[in-house]
Amino acid sequence: MKTFKHISIALIFSIGIVMFFNACKKDSKTENPFLEVISEDINNKVNTQFLTDVTNLNLKVVNVAKLAKTNELELPTKSIIKDIETDHLEMNKKLKKIARENLIIIPDTVYDYNQQIDTLNNNRGYVYLVELEKLLQEEITEFELIQENTKSKEIESLAYESIQDLKEKLTDINEFLK
Repeated sequence: MKTFKHISIALIFSIGIVMFFNACKKDSKTENPFLEVISEDINNKVNTQFLTDVTNLNLKVVNVAKLAKTNELELPTKSIIKDIETDHLEMNKKLKKIARENLIIIPDTVYDYNQQIDTLNNNRGYVYLVELEKLLQEEITEFELIQENTKSKEIESLAYESIQDLKEKLTDINEFLK
């Protein structure tokens, strides 16, 4: 009798579990609040990573521009570098605003950027512009990735505007390097 009772309880328990999973399946086909929270969390983590990556690149560009300003350079080179630095400082403000509004922590300093610029080189302007060109290309790539993957309209808009500005700066650099 005990065995029959145990089997009955196990059968009832099994039926209950099957019914529970069926109910969960139906919820997943409609609106499941748990899946929405998980999806939102993943989207926020993606946006956090994008903002962190772009901020790091942005800070690298600003550091190179500041380093370049400490050296004697030709006036056209100084002008291009000053414009790049000004634009990146403005972009940094926008990134900080978006991060603050979305409760995302982004870096404000770059620790891992130890790129050495040959300060003894007679053509320092060329060396700085080549380094800035490389960094701007990396930023464009990152912003294109953001455009493709973010669901945030604000971040997508920033990416679009930034790509246009960065391409203009690359054109300026390329014209000067010719």
